[in-house]
Amino acid sequence: AYLKIYFPLEFFSVLLNYDSKNAYLQDIKNKGIKLLGPDINHAERGFISDKGIIYVGFGKIKGLNRKVIDEIVEERNSHGLFSGLTDFLQRMAGSDIGESDIIQLTYAGSLDHFGYNRQELKTNAASLITAMEFGGSLLSETKISAIGEMSLLDRLAHEKEVLGFTIS
Repeated sequence: AYLKIYFPLEFFSVLLNYDSKNAYLQDIKNKGIKLLGPDINHAERGFISDKGIIYVGFGKIKGLNRKVIDEIVEERNSHGLFSGLTDFLQRMAGSDIGESDIIQLTYAGSLDHFGYNRQELKTNAASLITAMEFGGSLLSETKISAIGEMSLLDRLAHEKEVLGFTIS
């Protein structure tokens, strides 16, 4: 009880790594703690707290290759934050990341701050991976088709599918 009262961020971060039941998520919401999805520039394998925010860990994303998780975190920790989608894909060239990983990261909201909506990323995932496989040299020439955002219901359904709960 002491940790929950005086160190709620740390308490819930550790607790969620072992059991992410909806009851705990509701407790977090009731305490006014901000819970964000597994952001590509902040998330680790498990839940973490940083600057008053709890980030969902990449390990919570169903279907995301564990080796890819390690490669993303290692690349970011070694060479700094990803400045955009092209930077992310260029730096991940040669890794095990595939189309399904890009889609799972997209559904979880991990790539949201790169300036593309989830529907655009999902639709263009195959062409992005193809460009990445050529060492990233084609990425600057790869155009992402502008497509309207998926509906809120679809976003929530995809989050529930890959995370087990919703964030949006």
